[in-house]
Amino acid sequence: MNPIISLIPFLLLFTLIPAIYGGYIKLSSRLLRYQGISWKQGFVFGLIVVICSSVIRAALLGFGHLLPIVPGVLLGLLANWLIGSWYFSRRRVNTEGGTLGWDRALKLTGIAVLMLALTGTLLIGAVKMLS
Repeated sequence: MNPIISLIPFLLLFTLIPAIYGGYIKLSSRLLRYQGISWKQGFVFGLIVVICSSVIRAALLGFGHLLPIVPGVLLGLLANWLIGSWYFSRRRVNTEGGTLGWDRALKLTGIAVLMLALTGTLLIGAVKMLS
């Protein structure tokens, strides 16, 4: 196999998934009327989630423990929500320099994670209907 082709999944993991997270965060900030959230912040949040998820997955595989699918997905979404709340709680949200704080960051990330879960559910449903 061509070594460049074998890099495609790795590149998609570290570009496409953070871009999707960035889009969901930006859309969530528009819905909540938070004006200081940039595309860069959303992309960096996506990278943090990908890296944390990869490390946790590697550790679980290394220890020989795997979670069943439903608890694994629910814990993953909860981890995304908490990581996003931590990351965005100190980010500037307006031109006056105010920060989001934990409560507003929980709302922002919660809406983004909800949109991510709905998208995943729709994609899984579409694949099942087509097969």
